[in-house]
Amino acid sequence: MTTIDASGPRTGELVVHHGPDPEALLDVLARELATPLADPFAFELISVPSQGVERWLSQSLAARLGTSASGGDGIAAGIDYRPLDRLVAEVVTAASGSEDAWSSQRLPWLLLAAMEAARGEPWFAVVADHAWPQGSPRGRAWSVAERLSRLFSGYADQRPSMINAWRRGEDSGPGGAMLPDDRRWQPQLFRLLCELAEVPDPVERLDLGLHRLRRDPDLVDLPQRLAVFGPTRLDDGQLRTLTAIAAHRRLLLFTPHPSPVAWQALASRPPSTSPARAADSTWQALTNPLNSLLGRDSRELQTRLRQLPAQTVGHRGPAPATTLLGRLQADVHDDRAPARLQLQPSDRSIALHRSHGPDRQVEVLREVILGLLSDDPTLEPRDIIVMCPDIEVFAPYIQAAFGLTSELGTHPGHDLRVRLADRSLLQQNPVLATVSEVLRIADSRAGLSEVLDLCASAPVARNFGFDTDDLERIAVLAERAGVRWGLDTDHRRRYAMQGFGQNTWRAGLDRMLLGVAMDGEGGHYLGTALPLDDVDSGDVALIGRLSEFIARLERCCRSLGGPQSVRAWAQALRFTIESLTKVPGSESWQLSHALSSIAELLPDTENSENAPDPDSDPAASHELSLGDLRSLLADAFAGRPSRANFRTGGITMCTLTPMRSVPHRVVCLLGMDEHRFPRRPTADGDDLLQLEPWIGDRDPRSEDRQLLLDAVLSARDQLVIIHSGHSERTGEHRDPCVPVQELTDTIAAMIGDLTAITTEHPLQGFAPANFSQDPPRSFDPIGVRAARAAGAVQVAPPRIWDVADLGPAETSETVDLSELIRFLVHPAKELLRVRAGLSLWSDEQTVLDEIPIELDGLQRWAIGERMLQAAVAGGDLDRLVAAEWRSGQVPPKGLGGALLQTLRNDVEQIGRVASEPMMRAARSLPVSAQLGEREVFGVVPGVRGNEIVSVSYSRLGPKHRLTSWVRLLALTAAEPGTPWQAVTIGKRGRRSVLGPVAAADARARLLDLARIRDLGLGELLPLPLKTAATFAETAARGAKPRPYELPNAFNDERDDVWHLWFDRFGDVDRAPARAVDQANSEPARHESKRFAALARRVWEPLVEAERS
Repeated sequence: MTTIDASGPRTGELVVHHGPDPEALLDVLARELATPLADPFAFELISVPSQGVERWLSQSLAARLGTSASGGDGIAAGIDYRPLDRLVAEVVTAASGSEDAWSSQRLPWLLLAAMEAARGEPWFAVVADHAWPQGSPRGRAWSVAERLSRLFSGYADQRPSMINAWRRGEDSGPGGAMLPDDRRWQPQLFRLLCELAEVPDPVERLDLGLHRLRRDPDLVDLPQRLAVFGPTRLDDGQLRTLTAIAAHRRLLLFTPHPSPVAWQALASRPPSTSPARAADSTWQALTNPLNSLLGRDSRELQTRLRQLPAQTVGHRGPAPATTLLGRLQADVHDDRAPARLQLQPSDRSIALHRSHGPDRQVEVLREVILGLLSDDPTLEPRDIIVMCPDIEVFAPYIQAAFGLTSELGTHPGHDLRVRLADRSLLQQNPVLATVSEVLRIADSRAGLSEVLDLCASAPVARNFGFDTDDLERIAVLAERAGVRWGLDTDHRRRYAMQGFGQNTWRAGLDRMLLGVAMDGEGGHYLGTALPLDDVDSGDVALIGRLSEFIARLERCCRSLGGPQSVRAWAQALRFTIESLTKVPGSESWQLSHALSSIAELLPDTENSENAPDPDSDPAASHELSLGDLRSLLADAFAGRPSRANFRTGGITMCTLTPMRSVPHRVVCLLGMDEHRFPRRPTADGDDLLQLEPWIGDRDPRSEDRQLLLDAVLSARDQLVIIHSGHSERTGEHRDPCVPVQELTDTIAAMIGDLTAITTEHPLQGFAPANFSQDPPRSFDPIGVRAARAAGAVQVAPPRIWDVADLGPAETSETVDLSELIRFLVHPAKELLRVRAGLSLWSDEQTVLDEIPIELDGLQRWAIGERMLQAAVAGGDLDRLVAAEWRSGQVPPKGLGGALLQTLRNDVEQIGRVASEPMMRAARSLPVSAQLGEREVFGVVPGVRGNEIVSVSYSRLGPKHRLTSWVRLLALTAAEPGTPWQAVTIGKRGRRSVLGPVAAADARARLLDLARIRDLGLGELLPLPLKTAATFAETAARGAKPRPYELPNAFNDERDDVWHLWFDRFGDVDRAPARAVDQANSEPARHESKRFAALARRVWEPLVEAERS
């Protein structure tokens, strides 16, 4: 067996292999690796552009290499895969003999130090004002330094001549011309940066390292042969480094290129005399529109590679298939104009799917994949790749549609193995997501909803034992305690609200804890805390755990506040993780991964290998604000695809970059919408490279176009493109993104009308159109049942709230007094409750994060009612007002003072009217009234002497009067020897006095009301409370209601229950009166409508007995 000999004089060689088929390039690489290195312990070195390509190379080489004659032993060992950036950095470091003081981790710190040194210079004034704005103690200096570090690194990589000129003291731009005055601060800042760094700048260091490498190749520990696979862009530093390596080693560069013919056409053209992109005319030499419109990156890479002293070898690969996709790829490979062809009916090699929003697009993707797997038994999930421009937007829908959760589904798509490859670390690691949320809370107001969300996060909930019921109860307790935002008064200091402690978490917790020990009746309070009512014994442990959580969160936020060193930040983040989070043993990787990620970015211990040296590392001597820290961690928490995420046997879903050019039998492009692709980077006004872009400069839009072309060429059997063809809200037509339109234009030039390859999908997955074809578009078993139901003969839906055939209710000899009152107040609600066991009441409340500034009527009533009931029970008004200040329910400062004064005046006014009847002690009397065959039983509260006294902060309305009337009748019928009266007092001192009533009349009236209840539990009675009272009062005066009076009254009281049957008053007043409605009521017998008869039957006895 021959080997690569490393002894003797070394001669280098640089060979560039290009071609449209990555597998053909891989075959060349495998043949090279089949000849081992002379050193059996030496590792082969292959530079890869992404983790996905690394995984594909490793698996493919294992299928080609081996000790047997044919290879393919399934093992590809002894290969070191490195990203090109890392390889270049290691080579330059080893050759120059010094660490890179200008690395991406250290350069922002150096720039921050240079910015601080230049802060007082006139030439830096504009930048300084932006980095340290007046009135903003936190500033944005770190963010500015980080952005400038990217600019300066780009200058060093792509415009080394400009950096050399700056070092010589010239203020020239990329093209050599002098910069305008408003941009000269950059070269001046660069020179100041060099002085502070006290080491060669990146260009100077690169020149030194490469010079030494050419003289002594043993300075770097590299094998005699190495390969660079799949680069799509090479900057000046990378090109020079690869050339220096190739001076004494065999360097193989494999670059996918869409067209060997186009390569030859461009190679035959004379080199361009200008590096400017605007002067590049290479696209004019191309014939195929996809090569010219989408392939700019590959053309510019070829132009850059022409600068290398390299041997160039082209590889075509196998001929594409004879399908539409194969013909499209062949036209690109041969760089020929698209020619017309006859599309075969069975040819589905290219499929365009026009759908709606991202959720529907994912559903379409699922059904398409299931259809492909069903049609082709040889197709496996690993043969399919789904690439999406914005994986974070689509990931939640993918998890739902493909069943990537713990819940089992009924759709066959839930059985597919799907792997989301390059999601954000915040989505993969809940502990890091918790850290990010704590940082946001520390840098914000800590609103009620934000802290409740933090409680619900899995690591926090596990640490403090919060289950679902606990979280719901915490939300209720916090809302009742008046929690709105802010952990405590110190946390509110940045908002100048430190003088107002109410509505903070600390104030709310004090109320909860005090509510454990005492009740809040009578306005009792302790210090600034008012006990919270309705704290159950079961809440004690929960409040204790909540208090511990808030206390730890406060300590974490204090440790995360204020500018501090990197070491202090690292310790604070580690303290946050240890204090707030807990993970099960099976998921302990989350904790170790979070701690290691933070330690990698922010080393915090003196004995750490990565700890910053105060004498040599600028990161150790500068402080960061919380905003700077969040900016620093933003990139670290972004998506980091790992090698294990790709090609695991299932369907890989990722962005377009990690698996670019990797061949798959089926390539699905998801979310190719106009607003998602290609990227639209925000122009940086300080970027000097944008003044005059050169060939080879990074351009995200051009990169995305090349990615699309690479994806099209990587599909072996089928290409599926899914995009939003219609608005999910309005249904309006939408075009795909421009690059896809250019692709479809090329296809249209081949086959004419695109209808044959285009599928229009309806908005809903259960639409009949999804199942009307053979084979159907959808495999959803639930959807097909829904579609069949939609296509069946339509029958009138049942009237859910129809009570016409309900039948009479089962009557009881006994009637509960409270149930009788509840029925008369709202017959419709009581009918639903008794006959159907239904209640339309909902306790869902929106969590409020705002301090109350202006209260609505219901909120004002709640406070006024609370104060009134405490006052009539003997409470001191001054103390009651002080208690309300501590409740957290009133606006702050003067706003709350004016409100409480108004409420106090109202309470005093009611109290003066109620003073006489309230002088006697209150009793609650049990009653049992015998009404012949019926008995009414219950308890009558508020009995003072011979009066039933009811005091309310509400306006005196029909509900209060009718309630007092029924209680008066029950008490008179049960205790006939006393002349009972009912006194009802409402807002503004209005009062109603009922009685006395003769015992016989009381029994007759009460029995009649009980019979009305029996009638109303068998059918719906048109008896809305306020409307009936208005009509009866007017009729008792011998008058008729004005035309608008009853409709307005019904509109005021029409709630969700009455609305089930009556839309307007005309519906209430439509049914004719029957004998059962009129009974023995003389006024009712004169009415022809049911509503009027019932209203007079219920209300006229009350009106006759009332004095106000």
